[in-house]
Amino acid sequence: MKPSLRSLTVATALATTAVSSPVNDEIASPGAVKFDFHGLMHVARTRSEKLASDFSTSVGEIFDDIFDGPDDKVKAASRAGSDFLQDNTSVGPEVSAVPSAAPANIVNSNVSLTTGYNFYLTNITVGSPPQDIEVGLDTGSPYLWVFGPETSYNNAPRFFPNQSTTFHSSNQSFTGLYGAGGVFGTWGQDNIGIKGAEVNQFPFGVINQYDLASGVPGLLGVGPNSNLTNETYANLPEALYRQGVTKSPAFSVFLDSGSSDGSVIFGGVDKAKFQEPVYVYDIAKTGSEPTYYYQLALSSLALNNGSSYDVFGPAVLDTGSPFSQLPPGFVNQVGQGLGFTYYDKYQCWYKAANYTGPIPDESITMTFGQFNVEIPIEDLIIPGEYMWAQDGPAGAENVQALGLMGTRSYLIGDHLFKHAYVTFNSLAGKIYLAQAVPSSSSDIVDLVGSDFPGAVAGVNNGSSTDPYQSFTYTTLTPIATPTASTGNSNSIITNSISTMVTSAPLFYSAT
Repeated sequence: MKPSLRSLTVATALATTAVSSPVNDEIASPGAVKFDFHGLMHVARTRSEKLASDFSTSVGEIFDDIFDGPDDKVKAASRAGSDFLQDNTSVGPEVSAVPSAAPANIVNSNVSLTTGYNFYLTNITVGSPPQDIEVGLDTGSPYLWVFGPETSYNNAPRFFPNQSTTFHSSNQSFTGLYGAGGVFGTWGQDNIGIKGAEVNQFPFGVINQYDLASGVPGLLGVGPNSNLTNETYANLPEALYRQGVTKSPAFSVFLDSGSSDGSVIFGGVDKAKFQEPVYVYDIAKTGSEPTYYYQLALSSLALNNGSSYDVFGPAVLDTGSPFSQLPPGFVNQVGQGLGFTYYDKYQCWYKAANYTGPIPDESITMTFGQFNVEIPIEDLIIPGEYMWAQDGPAGAENVQALGLMGTRSYLIGDHLFKHAYVTFNSLAGKIYLAQAVPSSSSDIVDLVGSDFPGAVAGVNNGSSTDPYQSFTYTTLTPIATPTASTGNSNSIITNSISTMVTSAPLFYSAT
């Protein structure tokens, strides 16, 4: 029987032993790891230091402890999970892969789209001999977790530690919280396989208890490790680099604006999917806090290339959200212009039943220093339940909403990645932006160390403040550039990613 979160008291701790052994950054590596994927993932975060170490309260009470501002509570409530997918029977959709023509050192696959879900899913293997596991890809947390043998969650694949000769348990607790529940287990280490590449003794959570309505069969976090502990922890992109699988800890994300296809490439970029110039930015952080997210300074917003709406503060770049959080004044300007109806509980706009007009051929422009990206309004129209889960306005079932929420803290969702090619490098503290180019062709090249050849500065280093936000740029110590090639000769590897849908957000915790 699955335990109730309301009755659980769980101490959270990051395993002191479940940590990748430090590896000299001078280790060289042969190439890039590429995933093809479809769809989008809706995952929200909070600052992990806000999470209490003991959870013996209800989900609603947990939110009160986690968030310290009214807008934060609005964000939590808007993502408070949904039961509308509890009857999901397709946690592990079938994926058909067809190898395409590619150079000898590239394994490139096309995948078929499985509709009706809202997670990027990818296949990995865990343990020795390898056990096949399907997990959601998450840019907002750095951790991997899988369901253990004691669980029976929605037919999700399970990992059996006693069947792996290379598994090591730390007996330290692991906690991942969703708006409508959570997952609880212990930290362990084992070998993780990604389409022929392998990371040795990678730390991850083995889940043995859950109260969860999201439908995700497991989670592979690729976000910044954020200095959450004093221990050395390498997320997957960093581990691939340090163990010689890739030449760089960077990874790039592309969503095709003309379809549901896309890709994420670890250790490289696809030059056929963007046009120069490429702009480089330091990952921004709020005040003196550690960098918990991939975020940078959002300079201004404009509707239909009109008067700019100046913005002060960093914005999180989140592939895992189908909507964006932007200043209320700008969101209201767009919603009113569309003739949508305002829902004040979640500070958003929706297409009411009496709405008769077509969605206008308009766009918003987001400016990040020197880089401008134009996003059509039609790309911002999403199912209303993505905004409010099951707590929507009366009579607004199965309606469409504007995928913008008015808040004083900023987040840019997946629609950015349909029009901008984005590369992240958490070790170097860099984010790279370029104009995306829809293309069925590929020209995948390796990145080396912290270098992105030809990138130009997107903004001058500095600081700025307003009454609600303050930010400074943080530049991490550059990582060493490998000088020799070692490791797997199959340098670029493609894995298949399919689609799931949920409104239940993930909050990660490790203390």
